[in-house]
Amino acid sequence: MRRAGSRVPATAGGLALLLLTTLLGVAARRRSAGASVQYVHQPLAGTDHRSHQPAGAGPGTSPAGPSRGSGWWGVPAAAAGAALLFVAGVIGAVSMRGPGGGVGDLAGDGGPNAAASLPALPAPPRVPPPAPEAAAPVWVEIPVIAVGADIDPLGLRPNGELDVPTRFERVGWWAGGVAPGDRGPAVLAGHVDSRRAPAVFFRLRELNAGDEVRVRGADGTTVLYTVERSGNYAKTDFPTAEVYGPTERPTLRLVTCSGRFDRSRRSYEENLVVYATAKV
Repeated sequence: MRRAGSRVPATAGGLALLLLTTLLGVAARRRSAGASVQYVHQPLAGTDHRSHQPAGAGPGTSPAGPSRGSGWWGVPAAAAGAALLFVAGVIGAVSMRGPGGGVGDLAGDGGPNAAASLPALPAPPRVPPPAPEAAAPVWVEIPVIAVGADIDPLGLRPNGELDVPTRFERVGWWAGGVAPGDRGPAVLAGHVDSRRAPAVFFRLRELNAGDEVRVRGADGTTVLYTVERSGNYAKTDFPTAEVYGPTERPTLRLVTCSGRFDRSRRSYEENLVVYATAKV
């Protein structure tokens, strides 16, 4: 892909060439007119510079013709050098900058958390949940897959989608919904992996009917859930009603990513949802 600033060196080179050509033409005309106007060279004390005056213009002058490397021939040479330095400077400046005018490749494309494996989930229904009776969850355990993780509350993004955990080793709870232990679906979401290692819900796909999930609240009480089933869904066909819809008993939904990883979108193509119900 062409860099955004690739036209700058070409334009600068064209201007420099035009300037050089013009000066050479002026020098050629001046040389041809040398028969009618002669120039003299009057050294200035203590310098290597030359002053150019018409013959007889001042005292102490002597007629002399133009010589190579001095007079009007020196002007295009100096201009050529300046033009080349200008072009080199522009090219160097452009090559140091990235396509967006920043530091370029040195900036990289983000840390290990840049490739979130669990994009924002579809917006939950805008139905007020029942008044919470259970405490907010702070810890979840799934012994059969060796999961033990802290729980952080999740809110909604400006577009209405459910946010995701900011850390790969922690689980997020939809704080605008049902608390574990209350009637209805409590929703817990976690990442499946990061760029460096598996994340908290990497082994969620291994759960089977009958496996146990434990959720501890801020008040120290623990709710026990039994897994009933699980399902994989395309992100474009997320089962919003099944995940967030009302239930007669306290239930739990565990959500992560699954399916093929789309590198162009930096996201998995599917969601895995595990459905569990609280033990009586």
